[in-house]
Amino acid sequence: MQELGPRQREVIDLLVRYSHGLSAWEIADRAQRLVHAVRPRLTELREMGLVREAGERWEQRTERNETVWRVATFEDDGQMRMAI
Repeated sequence: MQELGPRQREVIDLLVRYSHGLSAWEIADRAQRLVHAVRPRLTELREMGLVREAGERWEQRTERNETVWRVATFEDDGQMRMAI
């Protein structure tokens, strides 16, 4: 498995902490980063199979629905486990 960079790790850590899921805007707010620095990390993590889309949430700033992200899970012997 590919090693995670510091910003990828930061995104994963936030998604683990907020297990209900976060949008890119919410991640950016909590990490004190620009949303444009967060979205590419989410794409990379999705391609690695570590995060998944988990619905949508209304974002007041953009006046549109934004994707909510969660850490990907897999089933192992009937138990859900995180993919990280």
